[in-house]
Order: sequence, then C-alpha cells, then structure tokens
Amino acid sequence: MKTMIAAAAVLTAACGPKRPPPTFAPEPGLVEQIREIRMATSMRACPGEYFAATYTAVLNDGSVIPFETRYDKDHPPRLHVVFLNRSSPDATPLEGGGWAAVPDPLATAITGFRLTVSLYAKPSVTTSTTLAPDYT
Repeated sequence: MKTMIAAAAVLTAACGPKRPPPTFAPEPGLVEQIREIRMATSMRACPGEYFAATYTAVLNDGSVIPFETRYDKDHPPRLHVVFLNRSSPDATPLEGGGWAAVPDPLATAITGFRLTVSLYAKPSVTTSTTLAPDYT
C-alpha cells in the first residue's frame, strides 16, 4: 500500500505544473533591453469564464521574446510569466498566464474587463487592455 501511495505521489508531482523555483529571475541585461510588453487575448470575455492570454517582450532592437508558461530546469526560459505583475479589478490572474473573469455581469457592463501587466524587474514597462463583456 505504501508503495502505491509513493508511486501516486511521484506521478502527481511529475504531471503537475512546472513552476520555476522562487529564486528564478530574468537576466538583468535582458531586462534592460525590454522596452515594451505586448499582451494578446480575446477581444471579448464572458463573465465568470476563463480566457487565455499570451505575453511578449519587445527588445530595444525590435526583436521579441515570448513569456513562457512552462519551466524546464534543464533548459530554463529566458522569460516566464512569473516575471509579470498581472492585475485587474475585473479578473483574477491564473498561473498559466490566463485570467478568470469576475462572474457578476453587472460589474463589467460599463467598464469591460480591464487588465494590466507590468514587468516586476522594470515596473515602467507596462501594458493595459480592456476586453468587452460578452453576454451570449
């Protein structure tokens, strides 16, 4: 029985989300080169539903680097969504980079779902967007 429990624990840990360790941080030289963050998401969101978003850093030379949602300790990404400060009065940021919209349809009827993202290591690099509520 103990062997089965141990095996289940190993399988659960192996299949769980791959989060970076708490000490994982972006390279300071890379942070200095980031001039903009782009956020891509749907144009509309239904109250109470989840919606995906992706994030990309634009460097001074115009090249782009995506913020990854997975972490591989053998090949760590240059940028990860944990480096982003994501906030909203209308949605809750989710671990994989997406959002959970507030369920109250009246809360966003006028304002929509307002999302803001900034880089923890360089708070002046920020972006915002608003998604229209969808009541279908």
